[in-house]
Amino acid sequence: MGLISKLIPHLQKYGLRATFKKILWLGATRFNIVDDIVARKEKINEQLNQEFDSTIRYGVLKGYRFPEKSWWSMPDRAGMLLGIYEQELLSDIAAESKDRKYFVDIGAADGYYGVGCVSQGLFERSCCYEISPEGQETIKESAALNGVPDRVEVRGIADRASIQQLKSWEMSQTIFLIDIEGAEFDILDEENIKSISGALVYVEMHPFKLKDGQEQVEALKKRLEPYFKIELIETGARDPSQFSELRLMTDSDRWLICSEWRSALGEWWKLIPLANSHG
Repeated sequence: MGLISKLIPHLQKYGLRATFKKILWLGATRFNIVDDIVARKEKINEQLNQEFDSTIRYGVLKGYRFPEKSWWSMPDRAGMLLGIYEQELLSDIAAESKDRKYFVDIGAADGYYGVGCVSQGLFERSCCYEISPEGQETIKESAALNGVPDRVEVRGIADRASIQQLKSWEMSQTIFLIDIEGAEFDILDEENIKSISGALVYVEMHPFKLKDGQEQVEALKKRLEPYFKIELIETGARDPSQFSELRLMTDSDRWLICSEWRSALGEWWKLIPLANSHG
């Protein structure tokens, strides 16, 4: 009963998916199936989340508050609260947002980008595509919590037809973020690329998830070449020593916060419309 009594508050606060992950981590750690480092980072995430009241304290999205059942972001919560999670990507989006009003998030998870970029003033409104019903509900909850329920549209699965549904959007005023775990090669077919050729597009690349990943990369480059200039954004350095809240942590805990659990170096393609890439 002791373990169950501890898990009930976690279930109420974070939802079924996050609690199931916690059970798996506890079991894996107890039986040495995975290294204790996984459980250690989870503890750091929960501690910092409580200390920060689930609110980002630094960086581009400073002031954004996570809803209680924010199921996707908990494994990286500490880095998000400190503003260092995917900071290279987020900083670039923030800089480019000055000339654009709209944001389309394909693979929106629990709304970290799709809601955060609107509530913190980067964009006027957003459209979030998320396959998970739990994620869709969390995005709506997040939008309400952060005061922008009427400026965040939530849709379901993103597929090849999804982009066609956005024809009414002014592409020159729109930024896309596509993060769909390898399905980027499917959704960015020739027809859809042409449809969004006036927009600025960021694509998180996952070729390592596919057996023919490198071939898919080369094929996508060829499809993009008539419409976009491709720039590469990669995960860079982190400096956890800059945060006073971490001074009493061990060195290993501070550096563990910087990990984003990637199986390869984070890589995004920034697709710049050719009409805007000259000079």
